[in-house]
Amino acid sequence: DKDYYIAEGEMDVRHQGYSKDKEIDPRGTGLNTLTYWVTDNLLADWVELPDVTNQQVEQSRTFKYIFTGDLNAKIQTTSATGVFQGRERHLLRAQITRITHNTMLAPTGYLSMNEEDQVEIAEDFTSPSSEELGSLETWVHVHPSILKTGKLVHPEIDPEAEDAEEQERIQGEDPIIDRFRALNEDNPIEGQEKSWTVKLAGDPQQYKDEEGEGNKCYGVTVLKSLHWPGAVTCAQNGSWSTIYVGYGLKHGALAFTPQTPGDILEEPDDNYEHYEPNPNTRPEDILESDSDEDKNKGEEEEEEAED
Repeated sequence: DKDYYIAEGEMDVRHQGYSKDKEIDPRGTGLNTLTYWVTDNLLADWVELPDVTNQQVEQSRTFKYIFTGDLNAKIQTTSATGVFQGRERHLLRAQITRITHNTMLAPTGYLSMNEEDQVEIAEDFTSPSSEELGSLETWVHVHPSILKTGKLVHPEIDPEAEDAEEQERIQGEDPIIDRFRALNEDNPIEGQEKSWTVKLAGDPQQYKDEEGEGNKCYGVTVLKSLHWPGAVTCAQNGSWSTIYVGYGLKHGALAFTPQTPGDILEEPDDNYEHYEPNPNTRPEDILESDSDEDKNKGEEEEEEAED
């Protein structure tokens, strides 16, 4: 019924309490590194969305839902892991998290991890040319990939636990992917050979910079996600931005379209009664026809014979 407008930001969490729930990453960390605000009217107040839980992210992957525009709406669906834990505001937060972690991009070399395992911007970064930005290998993901469990990292395994081997097997089937992985390493969607499209829109010509610092291109490099239709990243002359405009639905498997059945054939003509093929003896009585025309002919022949 209504559209959502989403704003993203970071909050100072030094004076905020931390949740004791192990299924919720503390604010400012993990899936709750960023905070989101939502409104359905740009002239109205903005509402802060709640922190997302690992279970909500995991459940949101098992069904599709069209948002109504009502943050308090009940989720009238069940997933493979049970009834969704929350209302529309919680599902919206979970979908935003999935979209952000899958579609937020940056050029290769712009970000790196420091000794404290924190993300930092490279000081000596030089923006690639427009020609280089047209390659998927030049772009990387900004946020880490989300595991099947709805978490970013696997919990530590107690070697003395009874299910230690089972936990090792499960974690081996769901490995952690490199954070700054290139787009050409993403799994392609079904039926295609890639998961992103890239093109240069506008004037591709290179012009000399008026300030004498190399060349400029007034064309815009556009990258579109095939996994999340509506996620677009645009770049021009060292600046880039990512935006998402869509229904919050991930691309599903190709729909099955059955073939059209053939034309219905016409009814065949009824066969007249006739003698048995190759009889041993010729029958004395002629078989009576079922048609009224033949019967009328027979009656006329009898009347002529009487005359």
